[in-house]
Amino acid sequence: MRLSEKSVELNFCAEATAASGLAAHPFWCGLTQQQEKRLGFDVAGMRGGRLLIYQFKASNQFAANGLRRFRAPHHQLVNLRKLATGPDQVFYVFPEIGTSAELVAAGSITSKAWLCDVWSPMLKSLGPSHRKGGEHYVDLDPAKLQCTWHSDVAEVPVVTALEWFPRIGGADGKLRA
Repeated sequence: MRLSEKSVELNFCAEATAASGLAAHPFWCGLTQQQEKRLGFDVAGMRGGRLLIYQFKASNQFAANGLRRFRAPHHQLVNLRKLATGPDQVFYVFPEIGTSAELVAAGSITSKAWLCDVWSPMLKSLGPSHRKGGEHYVDLDPAKLQCTWHSDVAEVPVVTALEWFPRIGGADGKLRA
């Protein structure tokens, strides 16, 4: 069965809460569809004194090279970049999971959910897409720890959420190595 983007969001947030290790669990704020359209993101959360914003993408489509392909509207990328005032705040979430069978095989969403920081310098110069509808194709390549954005080509590093969450510190919200 195909997993909806909302199912991925809910399970991601539940796993992130469980992995937080904080005395006070993160507060997650989900937006209405109208708010999502206007603001360009799906979920915001407070974790370790930090505001984190996530835009989830769902995909059951694969490129000719076998990589999972996502679509990201350029106007959404622009909105997300405006929300970020520095690194490690605003992320696209590209899950390698699109079906319930893939979820069962993976065991968790966060182990197969790849985070792409919109603050990445490689995304700063990315221009509007030439594709119909103004969408970028984004091909996820976990083996190379990157995703490739098209029409203009930008190779951007990614990290799994499972690896990234422990880097958030305690109440000071500072990143840990």
